[in-house]
Amino acid sequence: MEEEKGRHRSSVFFTFMILSTISLRSSHAADTLPAGQSIHDGQTLISASQTFELGFFSPPNSSNRYVGIWYHKLSPRTIVWVGNRERPIPNISGFLTIDAQGTLMILDKIGTSIVIASSTGNTNLTSATLLDSGNLVLKQWNSSQDEQPLWQSFDHPTDTFLPRMKLGLDGKRNRLLTSWRSSDDPGPGDFSAGIDPNGTKQFFLWYKGEVQWQSGVWNGTSFGLINRMTGGRYNISYTPHWIDGYYYYTLGDSSVITRGVMEVLGQFKQYIWLESEEEWVVLWVQPKKLPCEVPATCGANGLCSTSHDNSTNCRCMYGFVPASYQRWRSNDWSAGCMRRTPTDCERDGFFSLTSVKLPIFSSREGNSSLSLEDCKSSCGRDCSCTAFAAAYANGTGCLFWSGGLLGLQDGTQDLYVRLAASDLSQDSGKKKNSQRDYSFSSHCSYSDMDN
Repeated sequence: MEEEKGRHRSSVFFTFMILSTISLRSSHAADTLPAGQSIHDGQTLISASQTFELGFFSPPNSSNRYVGIWYHKLSPRTIVWVGNRERPIPNISGFLTIDAQGTLMILDKIGTSIVIASSTGNTNLTSATLLDSGNLVLKQWNSSQDEQPLWQSFDHPTDTFLPRMKLGLDGKRNRLLTSWRSSDDPGPGDFSAGIDPNGTKQFFLWYKGEVQWQSGVWNGTSFGLINRMTGGRYNISYTPHWIDGYYYYTLGDSSVITRGVMEVLGQFKQYIWLESEEEWVVLWVQPKKLPCEVPATCGANGLCSTSHDNSTNCRCMYGFVPASYQRWRSNDWSAGCMRRTPTDCERDGFFSLTSVKLPIFSSREGNSSLSLEDCKSSCGRDCSCTAFAAAYANGTGCLFWSGGLLGLQDGTQDLYVRLAASDLSQDSGKKKNSQRDYSFSSHCSYSDMDN
């Protein structure tokens, strides 16, 4: 075993000696690294329009070296992608190269070998190009001189979301943004952002794998996060796919420099560069550290609202009561609410809950020919279905929920919740009053709003 490791180290060292002598021959900065050539620490690639730059860097208060991409003309340096975030080079001996097998990799003088991307084709025709979008693309030329992309950094993001970068499913792999471990360490941190892989078409933030915030369901034209992102300046485009769904955005003004970042402390921030001030300014941020933006704050079947003084109120939906009155009296709402009357499926009905942000973890029937009555009929036949809503802004398509409803708060959509027939048959005036209450006044009750 030790002999095999020794042979591997020798092979890597031999490769290092050969490739380290072959640098980019051009006297000016290039945007492409051809096979067999190298970029040493201190050298860079610069995209064709001099928008982005690729090379080695060290974070603040660190001597470790990383391969990264940053804005070429902006100061201070702003990193948008890191190629070896989990395996830094401890000194300046590293270099980036495409080896004899067409593999984009980092080598150094002590035998470190870090593979970034691999090729399986004619390796003599393989190259890596830094585009003006900030995307690093490994590609090869075939016999017809056509480019064939093999790999791109946009499919392997770190913490930064650039225009035209796609988030969401790539086959079975979910393309996510993951925060740095700290401002001095670009290793993967505790927070991630991306599209819900369960097909609900929501933008989620996770903390150690647990959902901390959701944007609300995409309805065919917008969701909550995008409403905050437009601001009259952006031309946002979302391309929905049911099985292989992804999300990206474009800019209405190509001169605007903007980026989204999954921050170390758990917030997703959209920045814009102000040339006149030579600094980044935050356009918007989510979550805003308000408890209602964390789905579990009011527990299952709990409604969360925020008063004008930013205090948080949790209430139970019509037909539900606190699962633990004692905990609710001490403002611990995490146990949520339970049904006042058990359902029996055959005689159940649905209560209309208006002006809410829909719960997380729905399933979808995206057929736009389905009406709200179709949704009601389908949910009614399924005894495990606890609620339904329209999937699109025009009232078509269906969203279904089973089990407890998590993440309800003030919003603009309507949700239809399964209730026992006895609850639905109560005085209609009470139901109307409770429905008005569910548009979230600033008053809080720890019991059913109907009592």
